[in-house]
Amino acid sequence: MSACFKVDKNFDIKLVPYSPIQEKDPLEARIQFKNTGDEDGEMELCIRLNGEVIDSQKVFVKKGEYGFVRCFPDITGKIGKNTLDVNGELVEFEVVREHPVLLDGGFVMLGPPNDRKCCITYTPEVKAMLDSDWSDYIDDLHHMRQTGIIIMVSHQYERLYYVDDLKVTAHYDGSKLYPKSDILASDPIEAILTAADRNGQHVFIGVGNNYGRPGEPEDIEELFERYHSHQSFYGWYFACELNMEEFKPEHWDKLQRNTAKARALSPAKPILMSPYCQPGPEFIEYIEQHDLFDIMMPQDFVGQNRFTLADSRQQNITLLAYCKKSKKHLWANCEAFNFTAENVNLVGNGALSLLVPRYKNGGMDGEEGFIQQMETVRPYVEKIMNFMFSGFFATPNARIKAGGSAAIKQYTDYMAYQNAVLEGKR
Repeated sequence: MSACFKVDKNFDIKLVPYSPIQEKDPLEARIQFKNTGDEDGEMELCIRLNGEVIDSQKVFVKKGEYGFVRCFPDITGKIGKNTLDVNGELVEFEVVREHPVLLDGGFVMLGPPNDRKCCITYTPEVKAMLDSDWSDYIDDLHHMRQTGIIIMVSHQYERLYYVDDLKVTAHYDGSKLYPKSDILASDPIEAILTAADRNGQHVFIGVGNNYGRPGEPEDIEELFERYHSHQSFYGWYFACELNMEEFKPEHWDKLQRNTAKARALSPAKPILMSPYCQPGPEFIEYIEQHDLFDIMMPQDFVGQNRFTLADSRQQNITLLAYCKKSKKHLWANCEAFNFTAENVNLVGNGALSLLVPRYKNGGMDGEEGFIQQMETVRPYVEKIMNFMFSGFFATPNARIKAGGSAAIKQYTDYMAYQNAVLEGKR
């Protein structure tokens, strides 16, 4: 049989950023090809952009393993429709002059720990959503022009505080690793991916959680086994939120096993991370020397009132220089929430401070409102995501309206702004 290779455009070729792409963005084509033969061998790869050969090479691949190539097509002057041809597999994409100041996507949360008090504004409703509700919600986001969906956490702690052992649960039935969480949906991840397949959306699946758990390679294996057949499964989100300023390398070291596992299973799928604070020199030096992720998406901290817009701008200026040097990608994570208390201890769970849609500093549109957050980051980033949709953007006609009237208002305010932008009125 010898070596045998095949490239499937729906699973083996990922464009970062995905289409549409700004002319100034560093387009990356991530191409994988598995040797399914019974011998080691070489893959002859020919890559064309609009019919012109831009890369041609032979790649040696051991039997049973993936070969992988990163290609950076020059899209300068290529406004409009384009075609990338990889050994006859055609991937079409669009190049635009620049994106409007609008959201491209954001996070959905399937259910926080049961004792996370600040989340009570939306936890009961989110956990009551059925698979059909999640499918409808992804359709709602599609109608909202949202092309990127980040499933924040797949495996979450049951409780976070005052417990001897942190019990991990799975947000889907049938896990071989963890008991099922108490959400009512059977498998919201499957529902989200199926709807996104239909809508042409791009989904990141969360690994680990946002309370310090990096996750395990076995988590990635199970998630990949369950969901790899979905075309919308675009990449991984490493949910462990880490500090770029008070840098602790041992926390980042824990992610290396997960990166290696994700690369082995499907090297074309990009890895997204969303750390916080200003990036310090130790952090920059570390990530230049370690392959942990492909897309840097810093928390803008404006919703938490821990950053001003000026701070957010400086954060992006610093990280853009790193991304250009290291051939990584810079996306934005604009916080679509506020805490009701003035000061919030994110580690503790004491005085009640609730997570609610943006209302401080202008709310949606004001001195340092949500629109101004997007305006601040737009010149530096490829995509604008937000934290988050669940509980903070609710459509008026949804069966379950997580976040209540405040989330409906934020949704309608954003849609009014988006319509004004698309009509050229802003």
